[in-house]
Amino acid sequence: MVSKTLTIAIAAVLSLLVTSANASPLNASLGEIPFGPFNPRESIDILGSITNQSPDQALTICEGICLGDANTFSLGAFAFSPTGYSFAFGNGGNSALGFLDGQIAGSLAPGETKDFIFGIYKPVGGFANPGIYSFGDQLQIFAATVERPMIGSSSFSGTFQVTAIPEPASFQLFTMALVILAGIEAARRRKHRPRGTSSGTAWQPTSGYLAPQTWQTAHSRNACNGIRAPWR
Repeated sequence: MVSKTLTIAIAAVLSLLVTSANASPLNASLGEIPFGPFNPRESIDILGSITNQSPDQALTICEGICLGDANTFSLGAFAFSPTGYSFAFGNGGNSALGFLDGQIAGSLAPGETKDFIFGIYKPVGGFANPGIYSFGDQLQIFAATVERPMIGSSSFSGTFQVTAIPEPASFQLFTMALVILAGIEAARRRKHRPRGTSSGTAWQPTSGYLAPQTWQTAHSRNACNGIRAPWR
């Protein structure tokens, strides 16, 4: 099992930088531009890809230290994480398969490309303060020999921005308006609800009474006598 190690530092880089150096049939690439801005609770994936540029030779990749023939390559990596963020290599899968959780370990056919998640930055405590954060990542390609010389690499570094997500003022005003209108409508219905009813509909008489068209009409005809039942 390859242990996941992390070097934490602040990279003094003011813009995104993607670089590659390669002397092998493997070509690696890290990062995507544009990069951000991100919200304070968002996890940030560092994406990558690796390609076998050989037209006819399959290659073998191991995520970590290994020994093999001339067509076997060993991968390594490091990452700089800014204060306020934690970093973990891989996609959160099975770390027993390699430090990238086995995403690209194994055989790579001629011309084949594999995409992977190099690692994930997560805000410490689930929240990062708005601001500018520096970071740096590098994937390294080594020969799978005892000497293990580095024969290729891909770097992605620079800064990313975290911005707050304010609740739109217009939404707040709209919500307040709905509450006020609902209150006005409820008050109006209570004011005009006919007596003797609970649903706001006109009172229905028992037999022997003439049902009025509306409660207000019946009430007005009997206002002088104080009668609340419909007038006959």
